[in-house]
Order: sequence, then C-alpha cells, then structure tokens
Amino acid sequence: MSSSAVIQGWAVGLATAPVQGNVAFRMYEGGAAKLELTAPPSLPTFRYVSFANSLLGVAVVNPNSYSLTVQLTLRNQAGGTLGSRSFTLAPNAHSSFNLNSKFPDIPATASIEITTTDTRSGIVAWTVYSDESGIISTLPDGKLGWPNSQWEQIWLAYIRVFNAAQFLGITTMGVNLNSPPATSLRISYERVLNARAFRDGRVEITVGLAELMSDSQSELAFIIAHEIGHIFQYKLGSNAFSQNVETDADQIGMLVSLAAGYDPYAAAGALAKLSMASGKAGLLSQFYDDLSSDPHHSFGTRIENVFDLMLSICADPDFASFCSQYKDLIHPHFPPGAPLGIGLRQMR
Repeated sequence: MSSSAVIQGWAVGLATAPVQGNVAFRMYEGGAAKLELTAPPSLPTFRYVSFANSLLGVAVVNPNSYSLTVQLTLRNQAGGTLGSRSFTLAPNAHSSFNLNSKFPDIPATASIEITTTDTRSGIVAWTVYSDESGIISTLPDGKLGWPNSQWEQIWLAYIRVFNAAQFLGITTMGVNLNSPPATSLRISYERVLNARAFRDGRVEITVGLAELMSDSQSELAFIIAHEIGHIFQYKLGSNAFSQNVETDADQIGMLVSLAAGYDPYAAAGALAKLSMASGKAGLLSQFYDDLSSDPHHSFGTRIENVFDLMLSICADPDFASFCSQYKDLIHPHFPPGAPLGIGLRQMR
C-alpha cells in the first residue's frame, strides 16, 4: 500500500447461492487512507453510457474466453457524435484509462457510449468521475437495455432456481452441486423461442424465450424451473405429481420457482404468454415441450392445475401461516382469501 506503482486488474466473484454486495476501492497516499469509493458489482452488458469529461476514469473488461471489439462513441449535449474509437480486448483482458487519452478535446458536457457488437455475453464497464479539483466520485450504473440484458436475466433466474431445487432435493443430474452450475446452463441465440432439458442435467434457454417474458423475471424463473422439473422426472424415472409429463413439470416448476422467492402467480402469466405465442403468431419452436400438435387446448388446463396446486398448498395447515405471511409482504392488497405461496427463507 506504500508503493508508488499503480496496480491494475479485475476480479470476478462467484457464490453457491444468490448474494448482494458492494465493491470498495480505497486510495492510499504514503500509507494513509485518503479516499474510498464503493460501487455495486456489475454483470456484463452490450451497451454502457456515462456522463463524460476529460478526466473521466473508464474501465472495460472482457470476461469471455474469446476476443471482443469495444467501441467508444463520444456524444455532445444534443446527442450528436463527436468522435469514435475502437480497440480489441483479448480473452479475460481489461483496459482502464482517462477519457482524454482517447479523445483529447472533450466539451464540458458530454457522454460516452461503450458498446460491443458481440451478441453472446458482452462487456463489463465502470466509470469514475474526476475533475481538476481532485474530487473523485462514483457514477450511476450505465448498463442499458430494455428491460435488462436477457443474458443477465436468464443467469440471475437460473442461479436462484438452481439453488432452490438443491434445497428441495430436486437436484440436476451430472452437475457437481458443490461448484457453481456453469456447465448446466446453455443460453442459445438461435432465432427461435425454446427451452429444453437434457437427461444429463443441462438446461437450454433461448434468448428469444426470455424476450417473450420480457419484463417479468418471475415468469422466466417458472420456465427454467419447469425444465428442471423434467430433469427431476428423468432422475426419478417417473412423474412426481401428475400423470401428464408437462403438467407434472409445471407443478414442480411452480414449487421450485416459488421456493426461490418468485411470485407463484407468474406461472399463469408464463403459460398464457406461451399460449399466445404458439397460436397464430407461430413463435414457439416445434420442439418446445412437443406442444406444437395441440398448443391451444393444453395451456388452459395447465394453468388450472398449477392454480389448484397453489390452493392445496395454502390449505395445508403446515403452510397456511406461510401463505398469509407471503401475502402480507408481497400481495398486501389482494382479497383476504386469495391463495399465495411460500418462500425459501420462510420454509427454513
């Protein structure tokens, strides 16, 4: 800490259960702490935008196993382009710099846009404000997307659902449960709407299906939990609740996503969107749960079955108080007799 050398690098944090935290950066002069900045940890994005001035500190990381081309676009107050620069980051490499090293003439009011044309997992970026007075401060997270990066949405939902499945004993095959489940999820950019489960424990989700769920991570979590339900069926060699394979996976999915802390009512929303997408729009892949032969008649029944399971859970004396607590916290304005679900933390 007394060294005059500037040490640069980046770090990645992994956990076996979902966590929240901050990253703290402390600056020392002569061995004495002078400044500390805190920032939330960040996941990859395809587009990052920040306020810009000449001394803005910029850090960009390529967290992937392949090279990426990063594009910097400087814009004026009206949004016009003042200049652009690009550079390549090798796998797991990073670059950090003051913005005036890339753009010597920066107006007092400007913005910087950091993008990559890669469609797989993007970059991690961070900016720090500084000016001639010596003031240094953090800036808001500049990740952009509507509503969020679908890659990020899928991973966040998958990790929570995966850990809830472990807690319930609904584990996936072929996966080391003591290590992060990186090898058991595949995100596909194939231009179809599809989700699949494999007998070796892998789950595949297409980005298009996540886009269908768009602004509801609870609906996406139900779809992922449904696929984990199929893996549990493979492990059991039979169904768990229902004779119908898809209805059974729905019920397992509702329980697992509910245990992960997602809204159980999202199961109906997810199934309704799938029903709409499989109709005249013809959006669903023909392989999605083999429903292409009869998409219109099955979804309504599946929604009813999931709702009936929710009713039976809340009617059980062991879970009635949990349903009430969940309702008071998540759905305080629902009618008094409305059924709810139970959260993972409450189950413990």
